[in-house]
Amino acid sequence: MQLPQIVEIKGIRVLTSKQIAEGYETTTDTIKKNFTRNRSRFIQGKHYICLTGKELRDFKNKVTNCHPVNNEAKNTNQDKNERGNSCLVEKNARILYLWTEKGALLHAKSLNTDKAWEVYDYLVDHYFRTQGQQAPKVKETKLEEIKKAPAPMWTNGRLTPAKALVSNVPDNSEAQKLITDMRRYLAGMDALLDIYNMYNKEDDLRKITEVIDRMSSKIIWVSSEIRRFKPKFVEKFI
Repeated sequence: MQLPQIVEIKGIRVLTSKQIAEGYETTTDTIKKNFTRNRSRFIQGKHYICLTGKELRDFKNKVTNCHPVNNEAKNTNQDKNERGNSCLVEKNARILYLWTEKGALLHAKSLNTDKAWEVYDYLVDHYFRTQGQQAPKVKETKLEEIKKAPAPMWTNGRLTPAKALVSNVPDNSEAQKLITDMRRYLAGMDALLDIYNMYNKEDDLRKITEVIDRMSSKIIWVSSEIRRFKPKFVEKFI
């Protein structure tokens, strides 16, 4: 399965209606109709980001040859031609909806096809989860700053910092990836439970529970990896 072109806005990965339609093997008109019919279920900022006016113009300015400029894109003539054949933003569009991971889930539920559920599951693993995420940089704390901070020991009636052996989880890239994965899958499960907690037809309910089962397996897998992970212990002032 081929990943869609990467679209990022406000620091998160999103999909255009055209990308969702192509992935779920439907049309943009169907996506728009599903959105209109279920408008009350879609929450701005949670399920979609709406661009108009200056925000939309700024977004369009980042688009070259009808595709978003992205460092992850390949710099080959073939790749440029492929991207040029699929405009992500209509030239005269006055409003643009960009769908988040949870928004893509609601569209999968609205379509309720095996293909939509399959593609959504794939997008969770390979698109919305940023690849090669780096562990957050941990600022080295100066001794003077440590001494000013609250510390757990009293010496001569005064509170002073103390060294202790602590896990290096906050600055361990492997641990940070596991934490990121777990948070991603828990967010996906939270969105699935919102949909499960609706009035669903029998066939809809079956497909939703199947996706919940797959998401549960992923959560269990990451949980087992966290249990197996052995962080190093380093001396730190706490």
